[in-house]
Amino acid sequence: MSTQPQQNDSLNPHPCAHRGKEPSRCALCFGTGAVWEYEGKVFCWARPVSSLRIMADEVGRAVRLGIGSAMFLVVACAVISLGYLIVRAQDDYAAVARHLFYGSDVAAVMVWIGVLAASYLMYRFISEQQKGADLRKQIAKSAMKGNWFARGRYAQDIAPFFTEAAQRIIEHSYEFAKRLNAQEFSSIHILASAVSDPSIGLMLSRLSIDGTLFAEKVKHLLARKAFGTGAPRVSQECYVMLLNAFKGAYLRRHARVKPTDLFIALAAPACADPYAVFTDLEITERAIVHVAEWIELHRELVRRARHFARRAAYKPKGAMNRTYTSVATPLLDRCSRDLTMYARAGALPVAVGREREVSELFRVLSAGEQGALLVGEEGAGKSSVVGHIADAMASEEVPRILADKRLVELSVPALVAGGGTLGGMEEALLKMTREIRKAGNVILVIENVHTLVGTRSAGGAAFDIAGIIAELLEHKQLFVIATTTPQEARTFIETSPLGRLLSRVDIGETDREQTIRVLESKAPSIEGRLKIYFSYPALEKIVDLSLRYLIEGHMPDKAIHLMEESGEAVREERKEWSVVHPEDVAAVVSEKTHVPLTTISEHEGSLLLALEARLHERIIDQEEAVTLVANAIRRGRTELRDRKRPIASFLFLGPTGVGKTEVARAVAEVYYGDERAMVRLDMSEYQGADALDKLLGSVAAGAFGYLTEAVRKQPFSLVVLDEFEKASGDVLNLFLQVLEDGRLTDAHGRTVNFTNTIIIGTSNAGAEIILSMLRAGDAIEKIKIELIQNELPKRFRPELLNRFDGVVVFKPLSVTDVQAIARLMLSRIERDLNEKGIGLKVEDVAVMDLAREGFDPAYGARPLRRLIQERVEDPIAQFLLSGQLARRDVVILEYGGSPHVEKAPPL
Repeated sequence: MSTQPQQNDSLNPHPCAHRGKEPSRCALCFGTGAVWEYEGKVFCWARPVSSLRIMADEVGRAVRLGIGSAMFLVVACAVISLGYLIVRAQDDYAAVARHLFYGSDVAAVMVWIGVLAASYLMYRFISEQQKGADLRKQIAKSAMKGNWFARGRYAQDIAPFFTEAAQRIIEHSYEFAKRLNAQEFSSIHILASAVSDPSIGLMLSRLSIDGTLFAEKVKHLLARKAFGTGAPRVSQECYVMLLNAFKGAYLRRHARVKPTDLFIALAAPACADPYAVFTDLEITERAIVHVAEWIELHRELVRRARHFARRAAYKPKGAMNRTYTSVATPLLDRCSRDLTMYARAGALPVAVGREREVSELFRVLSAGEQGALLVGEEGAGKSSVVGHIADAMASEEVPRILADKRLVELSVPALVAGGGTLGGMEEALLKMTREIRKAGNVILVIENVHTLVGTRSAGGAAFDIAGIIAELLEHKQLFVIATTTPQEARTFIETSPLGRLLSRVDIGETDREQTIRVLESKAPSIEGRLKIYFSYPALEKIVDLSLRYLIEGHMPDKAIHLMEESGEAVREERKEWSVVHPEDVAAVVSEKTHVPLTTISEHEGSLLLALEARLHERIIDQEEAVTLVANAIRRGRTELRDRKRPIASFLFLGPTGVGKTEVARAVAEVYYGDERAMVRLDMSEYQGADALDKLLGSVAAGAFGYLTEAVRKQPFSLVVLDEFEKASGDVLNLFLQVLEDGRLTDAHGRTVNFTNTIIIGTSNAGAEIILSMLRAGDAIEKIKIELIQNELPKRFRPELLNRFDGVVVFKPLSVTDVQAIARLMLSRIERDLNEKGIGLKVEDVAVMDLAREGFDPAYGARPLRRLIQERVEDPIAQFLLSGQLARRDVVILEYGGSPHVEKAPPL
């Protein structure tokens, strides 16, 4: 049977296709039954997993450690011997050299033995350093040696590419399975042993996993494993897991397979038991990958800081370059700050996740351009990119054109203030330019370069600094990196000579993954300053809630601010070094936006489940409307909805007085807690030419829009559009965008988020058709179809109707409905009287009498409200004012008459 590797670039390990009747002799997988094929290469775990092999490895490690210690001791003795020879020769180094080459005493021999020992140690050190290359390079080098892959006979054994810590985890887990008398060695045994590794313990801590709960779940799964006698058999699942760990390290370009790579592989679905544990704890494989990368990022930042410190030591400390060919720049120094000096002190932020932008900036500068323009929104990371350039320049890890240079940030206010008069400022700028040109090692950074257009001197005279800088750039007398925003670039820069002379580099907002990396890089400094500890789920929550609910600002800046606010809130509420959990972040955002984001409490859950019953305490019948609104609120609160649109939007149709607006009032009171949480607009007021100005605001008048400002201040609200059909065409078109995109931009350029609102439009359109079809005995569904197909298109554009999640037809009230409404109205009067210590007794016949007199099919329940005011509320008000009604008295309402007072017996 051929053992040539198949050209299968599958991303996942799979069963070996070459195993025959004697799988232990398979030349491709070495009997493990699992291989990973990638880019024409085949990998497998070929090292036996057994007690004998583990013992041999332990002996090998002990021998290497012993030899290494002995070599260090020999080197130390050699150094002592050399010192002895130097002292004996009374610092005559020529005599020492002659003695070393021609002498034969113990000291001279010891020195040469020490040289050999040092050479051995150096060899071991270099070998270990060579292992620092990523796995791809190591394996390519192995293939070039003419071994396994060059001959094409065997798969590559991945075992040598595991770190000693990772190998120890595998060995300890096998011995653990053996002590348990397990029949099979599987991934759950590796999981149980892996938690003892410090890096895995740190991952569990960052993932905010309860150690006790985690141990219980693992212990429960271990107890379910079959028992046997003798050594446990290594399962194929275990080999697949090891291949997955190698695959992850290989694709992530790691130098070795570390314990963190093992932990990531354990979270994959291929490892059934560990995957079940993580799923039960609500920990995803992606989260574990991120936490592992977080730990690696922290180590990389520490490594970079040390490497940077070593390289920066060779950077000149002041304005002079290394070859002493530059000159002093006193005026520039007064009007600027040297970013390379700040970088040497580690005072600049690291540009994590900005590799593309930094590389593009380097390409622009290397191409011979005189400058670059970084264009990005405020908070998008322009300053951090500049800081990254300064770091690279300080450690001399830049293209040749930037080598041995200073990155200096110009302070425009200092320049303007120092220049004084118009002539003085112009002279100061030209003098500073001469200093830069003579120095020859200055790259000028100008933050917010658009502010230079039309700059005025301290005396108030106009002075275009931008024009002078453009002239200097054109004559190649300056090298500039400038920053601005997209809007300012369009308004000021693109129409000026600077736009032609500076090459544009766009700095976009970071995406979700990049922002998480930025927060991971910021965590150590924030944690150290606030003395708190961020869990990874908290970082995810910060990014997700920043993207969804913090409309103002840009990523990653607004996420960093939220991270600091969450840390400060936890620091104030709890003791030092408390853990910041997702719930803490949600509480901060809820407080800022008034949107309920915290975990649903038992009380709120009960309210949501019984929402229809609570609404029916105020609403009679209209089941469809009540059910649709209640379902929408439950979907919104549990986040089972389209997050780019409003929570829900409905169009309520029906005659006047049937409860369309009352449903909205009831929802506002029952769930939002207050009727004032309802943003109500009478759309008949938005028919004129100024309708959009009223809704969105006006820059000329300096006014904010009623709709946009109300929702901006209270994003979690109920928006009611009464008499929707009476709005102008422009207003109706405006709501096309709101219902589809869930956002509006007001007249002042601010984006207002409608994704946490419920929008209800009410309309009397088609009321006559509803009444006539109901009298004819037609069903509500048939009436709705008639309205949508024939009547509503006369009032609304079809695309607007299609934007609503539901069109609800309200039925006209029956006499029975009016009686129930009368009881609700009277019960509210009773509550008001009870607060005054007064009772109200209403006979059933009185309720029927009020309902009969207040019922009007054309106007619904509105005549009833007026009737109760006249027949009940007005007389009671007179009783109170005249002193006829006191505490403990009872107001009695009987059939056909006005209410009278039943006095309480005196005490």
